[in-house]
Amino acid sequence: MGGRGRSEESALNETQLKKLWGACSEPTDKVLVGLCAFAGLRVGEAIHLNASWIKEGCIVIPSSMPCNCWECHTRGGWKPKTKAMKLQCPNCKSKYVLYNKSTNSWWCRKCGVVFDKTGKIISRP
Repeated sequence: MGGRGRSEESALNETQLKKLWGACSEPTDKVLVGLCAFAGLRVGEAIHLNASWIKEGCIVIPSSMPCNCWECHTRGGWKPKTKAMKLQCPNCKSKYVLYNKSTNSWWCRKCGVVFDKTGKIISRP
C-alpha cells in the first residue's frame, strides 16, 4: 500500500480487510471502513457523506459542497478528488449510477444502460 497509482494495486485483500475490521473498536470506525471498502467511497467522501447524497438507494457524490472543516476551508469548500466522481449516464444523463468492480463497468439505475469509464455504452436493457 501507499504511493500513487491504480486503486486496485493498493486495495486491501480479504485477509487485510478482516484484520482492519477487527481492529475497529468504535462503530464510527466500522462505518468509515465499510463505506470505503464496500461502497467504494474515498476517505474524504466517506468523512463528508451527507444524507442528501442518498437518492433512490444510491450514493450520489456532488460536484462540490460548502464545508468549513480545516482542509476544505483552505480550498474554498469540498470537491471530489477526480472528475470520475461527477460521472453521469451517457444515455439519460442520470447521476444514479453504480460501479460494478467485477466487470469494471457502470450501471445506470434509471435507464439500465451499462457503460465503461469512457462513457461507451456496453449494453442496453
